[in-house]
Amino acid sequence: MKVSIYDYANREIEVNLPVDKIEDIASIYVTIISGDEIVAFSFKNGKGLTVDSSDCRCMDFYDGSYVVIGSDKIKKWIEFEFKGTNEDTVSYARQEAFYLDEDEEEEEEDFADSINMFLQNP
Repeated sequence: MKVSIYDYANREIEVNLPVDKIEDIASIYVTIISGDEIVAFSFKNGKGLTVDSSDCRCMDFYDGSYVVIGSDKIKKWIEFEFKGTNEDTVSYARQEAFYLDEDEEEEEEDFADSINMFLQNP
């Protein structure tokens, strides 16, 4: 299965996931650093994959992070259609579309903590 992530200049980076269906993805944890997406995919088979959209970054500004959980939301994230201008950034537009509100954030805080532990101990 192929998905796309984006860097600060809206360059599309195609990622080959080691699963065949959206339902095989447990969650997507996205961190944005200086406009570049760093995406950690967690799969239901217990494995994971982290991909950075940039291979060279001269500044590291933390722009936020968010978690996408549930097959419906994951499908929407993968199929996200950017409707901005050339001056807009895909990573920020997708972050705005999928960032959790405070109630959702509290409910899924424990899940995000478990993803962070997974990323630190693959």
